[in-house]
Amino acid sequence: MSEQFDYERVLQLCTRLGARATPAMIHGTIAGHLCAGGRFMAEQFIAQALEVMETDQSADPETKAELIEFYDNMLAVLQDEQMLFRPVFVADGQEIPRRLSELASWCSAFISGLGLSGRDLSKMTPEAGEIISDLSEISLLQEQDADDSDEEDWMTVFEHVRLSALSLFLEFNELPKTEASDNTTH
Repeated sequence: MSEQFDYERVLQLCTRLGARATPAMIHGTIAGHLCAGGRFMAEQFIAQALEVMETDQSADPETKAELIEFYDNMLAVLQDEQMLFRPVFVADGQEIPRRLSELASWCSAFISGLGLSGRDLSKMTPEAGEIISDLSEISLLQEQDADDSDEEDWMTVFEHVRLSALSLFLEFNELPKTEASDNTTH
């Protein structure tokens, strides 16, 4: 399993394409789409990614390949049994209010991505509905809603968002079979 694209790598991709959207918005939208069970063909994804990035530029072949790698990587990380998926937004070294604002932006984009999938969310379990409601509330937080003093509270909120995304992925997606499950005798 390759490592998940980090903030810096997504930021470089955004900068190269002249994106007006932040890495958090881009990552959140695509993550929401994938978690709801949506999938894109390569060219569809490139068009959607450029739209989400709010860019007027087109992608050269190298950038298109990196966009596809970004998409494939995110799907692989979401499917991975180790559950290492992490929302991508401003680096951990930033002050908590800034991180909270970026996480709120990620949650808002994630919810948009859920809708982008075309899935009928009215038929989800009550647990999934509660998760989406929690993410909606977090999406409304602003920098002034946090202070810099409580890293533990920050980690609790971050971990809740991370696990919420993974829970929704498990709710709406069938995981690929592993070799171990294929070799089970009955």
